[in-house]
Amino acid sequence: MAGWQEQKRFLDFFQKHGITFANLVTILPRPGQDPLVKGLARARDRAEVEKSFGWAWAENRRGAEVYIRPARWLPDGTPAAWPMVFLDDVTPARAAKIAGEFSAAVIETSPGLCHVWLPVSRPLDEAERKALQQRLIGVHSADKGSSSGEHLGRLAGFKNNKRGGNYVKITTTSSGRLYPAGDLVPLPPAAGADDGGACASQPAAGSIDMYESLGGWSSESERDFGYVIGRLRWLSENNPSQVNEEAARLEKELTEKAGARGKRNPKDYAKRTVKEALRRIGTLKAA
Repeated sequence: MAGWQEQKRFLDFFQKHGITFANLVTILPRPGQDPLVKGLARARDRAEVEKSFGWAWAENRRGAEVYIRPARWLPDGTPAAWPMVFLDDVTPARAAKIAGEFSAAVIETSPGLCHVWLPVSRPLDEAERKALQQRLIGVHSADKGSSSGEHLGRLAGFKNNKRGGNYVKITTTSSGRLYPAGDLVPLPPAAGADDGGACASQPAAGSIDMYESLGGWSSESERDFGYVIGRLRWLSENNPSQVNEEAARLEKELTEKAGARGKRNPKDYAKRTVKEALRRIGTLKAA
């Protein structure tokens, strides 16, 4: 695929998942000096990013690396929150597994190594992105040095001058479900000890589904609570009028799922779980 088509495909992915401003950055190594960095603080909308490709191509031919990220700050200087996190140096097999379960863009940066851009269910500020990336790095054996919450990723369609001069390319843009984002919160106690009476903590801003499917968390209660609070928190911040309707739908869904796996008193369990999630996001006051 031609370079400009790769770049357009990547920008389409960003746009689809709510990234309206990006930092297009070039970094030129200079022996004996600090690298020359351009574009790091400039928030560009899609039109400006596309207009800047000629400049980026010229820099790339000079030996500069070309990177992109969701803008760290908006044009007015406000710190940006985006529904996207980044993983670096992921193996192709692991990246394919992620993309098979969730929406993701997998970028091959060099043979055997990939970036993964992972859309999440709500905008995360920089600290939240960092927290989530740190969790996921441990699960996926990704680069521990790329967990800052504002890390740059190589832009597809440009040459990787650092590693053999191969062209960076997109291998996958999947359209699965969004990775549910919540908070690091204690789980509600299991009434009647029907789950052994355990009260655990769920991963910061993390999806219980991914942790469980990849050998991390194994409690069904953790999975359920993470899913419920992620959905309700996102709606409370983006479409508050729909929270009560979604809470009722989630309670019904959870009742059916819990009953199907043989849980005792599934209706009460579902009601407790949804009520606790509502309380934690501030929609429902504690009794």
